Amino acid sequence: MGKNDVEKEGMLEEAKKEVKEKEKIEKEDISKKINLYGLFSLIFSLVSFFIGQGYLAGIAAIVLGIFGIIKFDKEKQKGKWMAKLGLCIGIFNIIYIIITVLKI
Repeated sequence: MGKNDVEKEGMLEEAKKEVKEKEKIEKEDISKKINLYGLFSLIFSLVSFFIGQGYLAGIAAIVLGIFGIIKFDKEKQKGKWMAKLGLCIGIFNIIYIIITVLKI
């Protein structure tokens, strides 16, 4: 066995380890549950745009987004981005409603 063969075997073993780690991560992601506060925050924030004067849905999106971020458990849940996005859209919606009502 030459030096190149030993290097190739080492690289092959490293590649196998990386594949196993990726498979482990994918299995963990599948078993995680969606953050429901974040999901409902995103839904309410999107609904608030289609309802005339959707300030109640916007407020609900903000509250649920805050709960979704606070109660997010990294090891058991996925979807924190939904809570953040729902919170941002809800805040934007409330600001938009205030500007249009006050006509600033």
